[in-house]
Parts: sequence; C-alpha cells; structure tokens
Amino acid sequence: MEKQSELRCIYKGEYTVYQREAMYCFFKGRREQQTLSLEESLAMGGIYLFCPGLMENGSEFSENAIQYLKRWNRKLLFLWIQNPWDSYFKWRLGKLEQDSEGSSLVFERYRLFINRWKRLFIRQDNFVLDYGISGGYGLCSGNICMLGGSDELSVGTLGDSCGALCGELFLDAGKSLPMMEELDAGIKYAKVMENGGKEAKSGGFLTHAVSRVMKPSGSIAADLKLTPQALLDVRRTRIGLEGNHFCTMFATDAGKEIKVRGKDGAALVFQQPVLAFRDKDGAVKTRKRLYLGLEGEFAIEGKERKMLCGLSGTENIMLGKDGILKFTSSMPGVYPYGENDRMLGTASWVGSSGGGVYYCQPVTAALYGALQDAGLRYLEIPAAEFVREVPPVPMIPFREIQLAQEKEMQPLEEGLYQRRREVFKAGDYKEGMKLSRNIRAVTHQGLLAEVSVQGTYQWIGFADMSGLRDLPDLRFTRIGPELQEKFLQKEFLYAVLEADELQKAGPSEGFCFSVEGIRFRLLPEYWRGHGKENPTMLFFKYSGGKSIEEDQKENRELADRINKSYTENGELKEGYETFIRTVKDPEFQGILAVNAAVSMDVLPPEVKILMQSVETDQFYASYLVIHAGQIYRDENQILFLEQSKVSGLIDYSTERKLVYEETPPDYDYLTREIRIILQYGHIVSFTSSSEILINRLFEAPAYSRENPDGNCLVLNGRLVNEDGVSQYQYRLKQCVCYQLSASGIQNVWIREMNLNVGKDGAGFFTMDGVLSCRRTEGADLLGYGGQKEQEGLPFTRLGLSMAKSGAMTMEYGLLGLRQTDAIVREGSFQSEFALSLDSILIEKSGKLPEKKGFLPITGPISQGIPKESYQGFVWNIRLGSLGGLSGEEEISIQLLTAFWPGEKDDAEYYLGIRLPGLQAGDGISLQGIFQLGFGSVSLEEQERGFVIRLHNFQIKLLGASFPKESSDIFLFSDGNHVGWYAAYRKEEGECTV
Repeated sequence: MEKQSELRCIYKGEYTVYQREAMYCFFKGRREQQTLSLEESLAMGGIYLFCPGLMENGSEFSENAIQYLKRWNRKLLFLWIQNPWDSYFKWRLGKLEQDSEGSSLVFERYRLFINRWKRLFIRQDNFVLDYGISGGYGLCSGNICMLGGSDELSVGTLGDSCGALCGELFLDAGKSLPMMEELDAGIKYAKVMENGGKEAKSGGFLTHAVSRVMKPSGSIAADLKLTPQALLDVRRTRIGLEGNHFCTMFATDAGKEIKVRGKDGAALVFQQPVLAFRDKDGAVKTRKRLYLGLEGEFAIEGKERKMLCGLSGTENIMLGKDGILKFTSSMPGVYPYGENDRMLGTASWVGSSGGGVYYCQPVTAALYGALQDAGLRYLEIPAAEFVREVPPVPMIPFREIQLAQEKEMQPLEEGLYQRRREVFKAGDYKEGMKLSRNIRAVTHQGLLAEVSVQGTYQWIGFADMSGLRDLPDLRFTRIGPELQEKFLQKEFLYAVLEADELQKAGPSEGFCFSVEGIRFRLLPEYWRGHGKENPTMLFFKYSGGKSIEEDQKENRELADRINKSYTENGELKEGYETFIRTVKDPEFQGILAVNAAVSMDVLPPEVKILMQSVETDQFYASYLVIHAGQIYRDENQILFLEQSKVSGLIDYSTERKLVYEETPPDYDYLTREIRIILQYGHIVSFTSSSEILINRLFEAPAYSRENPDGNCLVLNGRLVNEDGVSQYQYRLKQCVCYQLSASGIQNVWIREMNLNVGKDGAGFFTMDGVLSCRRTEGADLLGYGGQKEQEGLPFTRLGLSMAKSGAMTMEYGLLGLRQTDAIVREGSFQSEFALSLDSILIEKSGKLPEKKGFLPITGPISQGIPKESYQGFVWNIRLGSLGGLSGEEEISIQLLTAFWPGEKDDAEYYLGIRLPGLQAGDGISLQGIFQLGFGSVSLEEQERGFVIRLHNFQIKLLGASFPKESSDIFLFSDGNHVGWYAAYRKEEGECTV
C-alpha cells in the first residue's frame, strides 16, 4: 500500500513531476523513481507548487508549470498558484526563493514578509522554517506590522493545510488601536459608478464605505494560517483571534460600548468584493479588492445586551442572556449595489447565538419615541423574536462608518435594511415584521408622525394652530416615495413651488387657519400660480443645515421677494424683519409661506369692511412664518405638538384712483393701503389708508377747496391698545372744506371721521365738523358763520352708510347740532331774536311743508314754492304762557327756513310757521271757553330788529268774535327773551295797545 506521505510521479520529460494532493514537486531532468518521500524530495532540491485543489489534467498543468520554471532564472523553493487552470502567463502567484535574504508574499494591500531562515527541515509532513528567534516573519498592511510571535513558520503539505503558512502573530498594545482600520477588518461596500472615465481607471470605483466593526482592547496574540493559493477559503486562511479582547463599534442606545472576547473559531479571514464601475462606453467593469473580515463567535463581556446597528440607528438587537456575536464570512459583499442581487464578492454578516429580539423601525419611517424624562430617543418597535439564534445579516454599526461621499448614506442603509428584512422574514421567529398598532412618534428632523402597522407613514405633522393636543393641524397625509425619502434626510428642507406638488402630499384642512380673525389659506386650490406675479411658495425647514436663501439660490421668485423687502436706499422695510431673519437663518425650524392667500370673507369686521374696494388678486400675505412647536407627551403617554406661533405680513397697496369716465357717483370708497403685521400669533400693527369720495353734502352738490386729494376724504386706520385692550381706530388725515352750491348751506368743514361696523357687517362712517350758511338777500335769516374759517354751526355724527352691496347713502338720523358752540353773524336773525335750532330738515320724499303743519309766511327775502326735495332749518320760538287765560300752558311756535336748488343753480327759499292749533283753525284755547285766532303771519325786519307779526287776531266766544276792528299781535325779542303785544283800531286812525 502506498504511504500517504509519499509523492507519486505523474510526468516525465524535461522536468520530472511528482504529486501529493494539491502539492506538485518539480525536478529538472528525468528521475526514475516512481515515488519519493517528502524528506527525499527536499534533499534532492525539489521545487514545490501549491494549487487550490487537485488538477484534473496533471500532464497539462505540468507542461504549463515547466514553461513557467524555464523562464525563471533564480532557484525557486515554494510557488503558490491561485489560478493554475489558466495559461501560465496569466497566473496569480506567490514565490519563495531558496537563496534570497528575504521574500514577500503580496496580496494587494497585504504583505507576508519572510526573512532568510537559519535552516529548513521537515516535521510531521510540514516544512519548517527555523529562525532561532521570534520575529523572522510578519503580516503587514500600511504602517501596521503583526510580527511573528514564535521562532518557526511552517508550510503544510496535507489536506486543508496544504500550502498553508502557519505560525503565531503578535501586535503590541501601542499599535493595536488602528489595526482594524489598517486591515479593513470590517464590512465593505462599493457602488457602481456611472460614467467613471479617468477616475474609474485610476481607482476602480468612485465611492466606498468601510465600517470598522471592532478595535483591540490591548495587545493581540493571533494564530496565523495563511494559504496563498486559497486566500478566500476561510477554512484554510485565517488569523485566529481566540482569547483576544475587543471593543466593538456596536453601542447601546445610551452610548455604552459593547466589549467582546474571541471564542474558538474567532478569526480574521480574507474576503474579496468586486468593485464595479461603468466605463465611458457604458460597459460594466469590475476590479477585485482584498481585505480581512471577521468570522466566528465573540462572547459579550459585561451586562450590555442591546446593540444598535445600521447607519441611522433605527435598528437594534436585544441579545439573549447567553448571547454571542457570530460573524459569518463569504456572504454577499457589494450589497446593495449588485445587479439582480448577484453576489459580486464576499463580506462578513453578523448574527448571534442564544436568541434575541430584533427591534426595527422601517427605514422609510425612521422615528424617535419619548422617554420618561420627556427627552426623546429612538423608538423601539419589536419586529422579530428569535428563540435559538439571530440569523446573520449585513449589518453596519451605528457609529464609525466611513463614507467617501455623504450622499451615499441613505441608499446604502436602505439597501442593507431591505436585505436584513428579507433574511429575517425567512428565519425562525415568532412575530412578523409589523407593528401591533399605529404608533405616534417623531422623525429625524423633529416632526411628529404616525406610522401604520405596515410601517408606512400615516401622516407627518408640521404645526398645530389650535392648541387642542389633537392631531396636528398642518400635516401631510399621503407620503409617497419621493417625499418619504426627504423625511429620511438628517437635514430637512423641502421647497414646494407648485400647487400640484403640495396636492400630492395630501395636505390637511388645517393648512387653512385663522390668526386673530384673519384666515390664511395655504391649501393648493388657493395658491397664486407660477408664471404670475408673486406666486405662492412653501418652504418646510426642520433641523439645521443651509439657510433657505442659500438653498434656493436659483429661485428667482424668492429672490424677488427678498429684494422687495428693502427700499431703494437699501434699508429694510418695516414688517419684513422676521422674513429676512427667517430666510437667512440656517437654524430656523418651521414653515415659511411666501405670497400666501388670505380669505376676503374671514377677517376682523373692522378690516373686512375695507375689502369692498380691494383688488382681490393683490390682497395676500407677503410672507408667513410658522414657528415649529415643541413636542410633548400627555398623561396618556401620547405625543402632541404645542401650539405653533405665526408671524407674518399683509402688505397691500394699489395705484388705483377714484377716477370716472362718466358722471361720478355722489359717494364712493377706495382702500389704498392695508398693512397688518403679526408676531407670534398676535396682530401687533395695523395701518390702513382709504379714500371716501364726497360729491354731495346735505343733498347739495359739494366741491372741496384746496384739497390735494380732490373731493376725497382720506381715512387712516390703526390698531391701538388702551388698558390692555386692542381696538381698531380710524382718523381723518386732515380737515377738508366742501363748498355747497344751490343750497342755503355754503361751506361744510369735515374735521373728524370714524368708521363703525354693524352686526350685519355693513359700514357706517360718521363725520364731525362745522357748517356755515349763506347770507340771504334782503335779510340774513340763516346766520351761521363768522369772520374766520371753520366758524358756524358745529355738528356731529353726520352719517354715510356703506352696505355690503349697493350705493353709499348719506344718513341724518344721528345728526347732532352743538348750538351752544355755534357762531352766528352779527345782524342776522339768529343773533337778534331769541330762538333755538330744533333740527335740520332733509326732505326727499316729496312731502311739502304744508303737509308737515307749516303755513307759508311773508318775509324780507324772495321766496318760492318748495319742490319735492328740499332742506332747511327748523327753529323753535318759545312764547311762554298767557298766564291764567291759558292755564299756565306754554306756547311755542316753529319757524322753517327751507331752501333748494333753483333754475339758475342758485338757492330758492321758503319761510313757514307752525303754531299750535293754527292749521286746524281752532286757535289757542283760553280758560277752555275762549279761542284766540289769527289771520296771516309775517316776518318783518324793523328799525329796532326783527318781529313776527300775527295779523287780525280775534277772540271767539260761543260763535261770536271780537274785536270787530283790525287787530295784530307782535312778537319781538332782545336777543335773549321774547315778548309780545297786541294792538287794534277803535276808529279810523286810532290805535289802542
């Protein structure tokens, strides 16, 4: 029987070749022996070639090897061939020469250097390189060198150890910390690069991620078993880590390190992902990269059992009591960038023995939850419970990840999460990957959200305006893939520039909200469209990062709004301070709305009344800033948003004028400016400017004098705070004088004006001022006026009503007259006769004075017949009583001085009197049985003053009248009192008083 240790001849020719398993021995020239022992082959000067496995065609391989050996001048000892089935000129191999002072086996970044040995011998079918002292060999990568920890390095010749270099390695504590980084002892991923060009040729890939899984806690003593011809065979190539202590990059949610110790089988093994890229022609190219990854079990030291994993920190594994980390090598290594899930290379995946619970938030809904101290942490969602073991998955520690490009973080994590989920779904666990109920939590950026049992967002809440601790008022209810991806970013700045884009997100009705009676509309149907002036824009910004202005450098509409916030001199306009601060602040959190719609129907009554003449398409909020509210937890452990505060500005103005192509109306109204400033939910400033066109006063045409605003009154509004109560006040810009034509009133000075709003929403302007009257020709019977401007009869509450629809009308029902402050002209009827003004009569219904109880009287002025419409003054003259004759009853008469436009645009006049009982013909009663009657009445201006003469008075008793002669009563006054006397004629020329 052939001994196992013998080599058998398989080829004779220019070289003689012997074989044992995957080891081949070459001798130059022909040898006759059919078998050789290992010791004999070494003594005869054999050259040893190690292959990954037994070659099917030994002769063909021998011929290839001979061709290679013939081309090599120096004498070889060991040759390790990784791809012996290819042509010899394509071989990837490592060489160790017999006479060299030192050799290196190079495997990409890694180098096993072997110094010249003192002697070479065979022990137990192994070649032994004897150095006499330790450190004669070592494994290097970069600046790290793990020196040989013994004086021997052996080369195996049988089984899995065939061609393996075995020894011990040592790394002292001072160099151990960066070791894992230098050796790439982690999980590595690379991305397929698009259009690589020169970068692809130089680097082979554009981006890569390296995750350092653990770092040594001190010095390392490792068992080396390195098989160059089978580097990726983890059974034949490994650096044993048994008994060594490490700090992992896995950490608990409290930030504590998880420390481990290598158990039997714990090792570093070579792995080889394929880094893929696309060249300029679009073809996929691949290049291999070699690195050391972890394999085997590592026992956890200490009590910590909760291990965060994944780039976002939204996943963790609570290991069982006896939980042990278990690394499995030769798993797909270039995930998730492989095409069609094909394995482009190898990597280590991580699981655990002893069971555990996997907590996982869907990568599409990374959330936080509330702690008992009201702080926030990652929300734990039990996704799967494993009784025996947690299956290995591609897992990256939460910290220490190194990425060539930060933008690759999210797609890398998403792909890893999907693969982990697929693995867990196929495993043996108790619960499925879903929530037991919808849960409310918080996103990366501090946004309140609700997640469904399927792990998708039900809604994302931005702000709450009601303060009811219910659902956030402003929220998205349709979170599509694109929007979902935005919520996964660490810094969230979402610019919504089109109404359709907002519509896709399913905005809640709360995007229409009110602030102190003003309703703002941010829903898509109310947007000011793009392509028009001042379009609506929304910016959602949560967490730090770039400012809105920096992020939106190319946004012309936003730049235009920023420019409009300054005057031509570069000074910031009032009310725009908050806007400029918001767009420039990188730390701002909340919502910025630009050119937001404002409801014309839901406004404070004092503001809404101004809307009747406003250009609706130009009335909007220049900006709104909704400051993000804090997240709290109520007594039922439910998260809610505190009430958000709103700041903003409505800045309306128009260039319109009250100009008419045809006959203008008597009255009209135009709001020129409205400016409302809000700060943190309150109206802090309100100003307005309105024009009220007045073309008629006291029913007569009116023309203003020396008024820069023409026939208009300018009314300015503002918000004032008195004793802690805010109220709207309106004040006249300046006093305006109107001159009336074809009226007994000559001038009207409007000194003050105010606006009142009724319960029905209608407006009512009240005007205070002074009127003066014309001097009537023949005698000054109207009298009001003086030598100076604004002297005459003061009046209050002259009304001008502005209904919700229809024309404006002048109202006189509340008109008040301040007679005690009136100024009358010297020599006028009012200055010489004791009378008082009862009212100003405005007649528009066609009721003539006679129908009102007045009878015409003669006077010193020219008179006419009143028309259907006329105005006038009604005076009271108190006569006192007739003593015992009239039963102490006072007698008073009323005098009417009426006027109306004449045919020549001059005023015509009418004088009328109303006496008690005079119109009915009964006269004045005296002691119940006598009646005092009169004929006609006249107003006369005599030498001593004005008198009122009652002609032909008579006393009637039982149908008889006396005196029979002509008799008159004269009313006279000294300006303060009224007296009277009667006179009659007994005979011709004789008068008795």
